[in-house]
Amino acid sequence: MTPMSRFYADEPTREREIAMYVDGKYLARGRASEARSPATYGFKGWETIPPDRLTFERDKGPFSYDRPYMCWASGERLTATEILTWLRETA
Repeated sequence: MTPMSRFYADEPTREREIAMYVDGKYLARGRASEARSPATYGFKGWETIPPDRLTFERDKGPFSYDRPYMCWASGERLTATEILTWLRETA
């Protein structure tokens, strides 16, 4: 897992965006802290999708700048356990 802060370097008061995927398919995005609930308890929709079917991607711009980009092209997918670890470490 690549080291990354919870907030953007270019916007230090803005929490990093996170994309969430179910079985590899994009579902939604939101602030990093909003990933805690689905990563812990599953995504609640018509039915609850368990955390082991979810993956997460942190927003990361290309070319070394750290500001909102949201093209979801980093290729890094984190499991529910990995995103929870990252949220704890960057709290």
